[in-house]
Amino acid sequence: MRIFLLIISFVFYSTYSNALVRLKTSDFQQLIRKNKSTTIVVFWASYCPYCKKEIKELYKNKTELDKKQISVILISIDKLESSALRAYKNLNVDFPLYIATNNLINYLNIRLVPIIAIYDKNGNMHDIAPGYKTFTEILKMLKD
Repeated sequence: MRIFLLIISFVFYSTYSNALVRLKTSDFQQLIRKNKSTTIVVFWASYCPYCKKEIKELYKNKTELDKKQISVILISIDKLESSALRAYKNLNVDFPLYIATNNLINYLNIRLVPIIAIYDKNGNMHDIAPGYKTFTEILKMLKD
């Protein structure tokens, strides 16, 4: 009986700890406004090699971003949570991860990935750009 309870507890914990927040438009707006620093939002998908490359490059430069008080949020447009989570784990990064709902994807008119959006500390969009960006290009977006 103890083993059964232990197994059930482990399965529940594993399932619960891997649950991702599905962002609706209102949730996204609250998340951006709540973040009191400049925020880079990366819209990405597990099947996109350029997305993964961009995320890895941001993570490689995380110390510099932290010094400038710039946070990074990843929002997957994957239909399957499991695909996003598996790809995220393989990236070995610790940026916050969310899943976009169709409502958010349509609201922001996301048709391709990667997309980088820069939000200021007041939650206003400062810049948005589709396609892979190097870290240097992202820094330029932050300055412009």
